[in-house]
Parts: sequence; structure tokens; C-alpha cells
Amino acid sequence: MIVAVGFLPAAPILIDEVAAGAAYELDSLRGSCTRVLREVLSHSNEYVVVLADGEFTGWLANDATGSMAPFGVGVQGDGAQRASVHERLAYGHVVGSWLLDRAGNQGVRRAMSVASGGGSMAADLLANLDASYALIVIGDGSARLSVKAPGYFDPGAQSFDEQMAEALASGDPSLLAKLDGAVAAEQMSSGFEAWYATGLALQSQGAHRWQAESAYEAPYGVGYFTASWT
Repeated sequence: MIVAVGFLPAAPILIDEVAAGAAYELDSLRGSCTRVLREVLSHSNEYVVVLADGEFTGWLANDATGSMAPFGVGVQGDGAQRASVHERLAYGHVVGSWLLDRAGNQGVRRAMSVASGGGSMAADLLANLDASYALIVIGDGSARLSVKAPGYFDPGAQSFDEQMAEALASGDPSLLAKLDGAVAAEQMSSGFEAWYATGLALQSQGAHRWQAESAYEAPYGVGYFTASWT
């Protein structure tokens, strides 16, 4: 059963070594991530599941690993404990692992990947996990909020992020389950499947509304959400 949920960005630049000399520019966002994790982990620090979009839908092996090598640094993250060659974590999982380490989490940690169209399957897997756990959901909003954004400016970007911000601030899982995947893809959002799966999984528990605290930043034309649901 999910006892608390933390929503965090998937941005590799959150990692100090990736950001390098620009690390200070995201100090406030890292602080928000830490506050979310401290709140969520106060409800379940012993068992944590990290959920992020990836190439397939399902649990990753306990020894799965990933790195930030594509970004020129050697930072690694793990799915539970340590390394494997054949099964790699998506960068969202690595970011989540790094943030959990930074927050001092030392409990059992598992990683789940959810591919495009796999939200319902992932929700079933989450709902059927025989444990009480904190769920850490990794994803970003639109990557088209400005002309310097990765996807350039799109006039629908702000509306998309406002809808997501409203859902996170509400603590209402049904709003996550109503998000539009086609619009999310158009806005180059990396979090849709994970958010959608979370909404379905929480609804299956019969939880109608959670106590929510949320924040939002978009320093580089990408929407970064942080939120805790307890």
C-alpha cells in the first residue's frame, strides 16, 4: 500500500556534478526536493519505490544501475542496491536515486519503469505490491515554455503546466488519471506515464484526496514540479 507520495523533477541538472558551475542556479529547487523527501520519508523511510518513465513497463532488477555518463559525469544511481550491465535505469531513476541519497534514505529501494501506454499496467503492479511504501514519482512538465527551452516555445505549454500544478496542489488522484497523454507528448513532458500510473494506483486504494503541498519552478523553460502527498 502507498502511504505517501513525493513528486520530483527528472532534470539531470539537479545533480551537482552535471550542473557544474551553474549548480547554484537550482539551489531553491534542490531545497524543495529535500523538503518533499523529508516529509514523505517521515511516513515510510524503510521501503521506497521510485517510478519514472522508461523504455519498458515493469520492475527493474534489484541490481539495475544507471549513470549520468551521457552528460559527461560519472554519477550513478541504483534500483535497489547495486550494479548490473544488462538492465539500465533511465536517467529519471538516477536523478531520483541521487536525491534520495542526498536526503539520507538508506532503506530498501526499488525502481519501476513505465513506458508509453503502460500506465495501467504500472498502476496494477504498484497496487499489488505486498508492502507499505513511499512512492517517489519522477517527471517534468512542458519543455516548451520559452524560446530557449529544449522544445522551443509553444503557446500551449503554460496551460499544460497549470493543469499539472492544479492536480498536484489538489491531492486528488483522479486529476492525475485524467491527464491527456497526447498533449503531454506534444509538450515534451517526461512525466506523463508515471503521473498517470500514480493516479490510477491511488484510486485503486480508495484514497480520494491526500494532504498536498506543492511548488513549481521553470528556470530553463522546462516545468519542474515538487509535491508531497501524505
